[in-house]
Amino acid sequence: MADPNAESGNDQRVTPETPADLVLSQEPKTASTPDRRNRRKFADHPHWWTILLSAIAIVISVLSYVESHRNRALNEEVNRPIIRVASIVDRGLVFEIRQANPPRRENAIDLYIRNNGKTFAGNVVVTYKAQLDDMREGKDYLKFSDDKDATKGKELIGDLAPDEEYVLVLWVSELKESPTIDFGNGKVNTVSLYIKGDASYINPTDGASHKEKFCFYEGGMYGQFERCPLPDLTK
Repeated sequence: MADPNAESGNDQRVTPETPADLVLSQEPKTASTPDRRNRRKFADHPHWWTILLSAIAIVISVLSYVESHRNRALNEEVNRPIIRVASIVDRGLVFEIRQANPPRRENAIDLYIRNNGKTFAGNVVVTYKAQLDDMREGKDYLKFSDDKDATKGKELIGDLAPDEEYVLVLWVSELKESPTIDFGNGKVNTVSLYIKGDASYINPTDGASHKEKFCFYEGGMYGQFERCPLPDLTK
């Protein structure tokens, strides 16, 4: 007896598909499709351009911090107080030492101390020394390092506002007649009056301490003070 479900002609049997076969059959069969395991492995590793961008971001952050720190330091330096001896004026003879044919005389010297900064200067203290110095070498010649007949002291000024001046008066012992040497067709004084010292003060804004050195000398003409060259300032 013939099978009623059988069809005439070719007998075609259908094999049931497994789940794996169904998945594979749904994927496009192209040569350019990468393996999924290779795609996952590639995605798990950072790209070189992401590393480069991170490095650039770090460098920019560091440079921004350095620039900000430099600008802050510059701003503090510009806006701090600056105490300096602006000028020195010789007011002339006060009195002569009372002795026969006195070799020295006492002159009054004004030191104009000024705050050239933009903020108050606190606890301003000026230390000074005035002494004669002979350009000639030898132990018998006057030298600034000697303390005999020198004028030394310390002045406690206190606070100085921006652009405020304080006049410090010194009484300095000078030679009545300065020795000279021949120079060309004329003569040159060998002894000069030097006034050296420093001005120390505090910046009330940050509490930092500062110290400014000063040096002036009176050369061939009395009353004409000039700033010392750098080597004299550092001695």
